[in-house]
Amino acid sequence: MKTHIDFLRLLEVDVVLKILMCLHDPADIIRASAVSQYWRKFVISNGLCKQLCLRVFPQITSIAYVAEATYNSEPASVDPHNNTFEREHKTYASLFWACTSFQLDSCLGYPASASSTNNYPEESIINTMNLTQKCLDRYWSSKGHDDPEVPQTLIYYLDGTICVITEIDITPFQALLEVGNPIYSARFVRFRMGHPKSQKDIGLNFIKAQECADDKFVWTYTSETFPMVQESRLQNFTLPEPILCVGGFLQVEFLGRVQRKLSDGKYYICIWILG
Repeated sequence: MKTHIDFLRLLEVDVVLKILMCLHDPADIIRASAVSQYWRKFVISNGLCKQLCLRVFPQITSIAYVAEATYNSEPASVDPHNNTFEREHKTYASLFWACTSFQLDSCLGYPASASSTNNYPEESIINTMNLTQKCLDRYWSSKGHDDPEVPQTLIYYLDGTICVITEIDITPFQALLEVGNPIYSARFVRFRMGHPKSQKDIGLNFIKAQECADDKFVWTYTSETFPMVQESRLQNFTLPEPILCVGGFLQVEFLGRVQRKLSDGKYYICIWILG
């Protein structure tokens, strides 16, 4: 007769946790919890699905507790001590699966704010949403500046309050009607994701008011700085890892100006397409 040994019962808890946390798929953790009642209790009570989800998507560490929705007339329970481990086990396993099994698609919603606009509305941030083709007269332009180090930011709504971002595409504007066909790109670009400080700010039209809204948001993620080339082509900026954006807003920060305008000698940043 074969003797079966359950290593969960023999090893120290810390050792078992280190072994199980080598799993990278919540489906494997779910399978582990199905081995026996003892394994299920161990997986759930130690929050392995939650730990895995937070390890891959640290942007959701601010979640205080999980409330389970009900479909009757009674309100959902929000008692953080009521079946907390079981509820979190199901929630984080489902959340991880949803965030890692998505189909690649654009989740850019619509523009929210530009730190400056040269000629509004002709050169508005709204023009950057023309994702199908480059039009000579449809682009966003910053205000001109004597200092090439003055940054510029564009802020966009995302299609949902929870999105997974893997890459951002940007096409700098080339002024084909100007002498020399200059390209108004930036030297570097950086991305932030987050949520509004106040829900009251969401309905404000920062674009029409030509108001910079950078200070209206809490940025929970900031990317590394990516170099941008002075070429009028679709430039792909792939993030080191998929980023879970909780809050539904993306900020694109352009750092360093490279092109002067002959008519006034000032530096500008102009973008054709962003998606």
